[in-house]
Amino acid sequence: MINDSIEDAKVCRWMDFGISYDSDIDKAIEIIQQQAIRHPNCLDNRTEDEKKEGIHQVVVRLTAFGDFSIILRAFAWVNKTSEGFVLHTDINRAIKKRFDQEGIEIPFPYRTIVYKKDLDEESQKEN
Repeated sequence: MINDSIEDAKVCRWMDFGISYDSDIDKAIEIIQQQAIRHPNCLDNRTEDEKKEGIHQVVVRLTAFGDFSIILRAFAWVNKTSEGFVLHTDINRAIKKRFDQEGIEIPFPYRTIVYKKDLDEESQKEN
């Protein structure tokens, strides 16, 4: 199916990245932007006015405070959807490597497990 009414097939691909609460947000944003711009599929879709205003080619926003991480969302433009998928997967790999090098932690959930048997024994010691 071809939609002849579409004049511009460019797509804005967004990507989420979780970083720890202890990580440097500004450094993480800088890394994400650098890695995205280096990718051959990343387009500069800004208007001349946006460039003059200093709006970055790859905008990154803090979108959420998760249980274990701060969520950063990057917006990058590509020519078509398939290029967006390649850009996303390549950037995920590049950012993981850079975050490791730069000390930006990608968090994972920590769990403390308490067994009922241990609780029963502890309460008996207190009595």
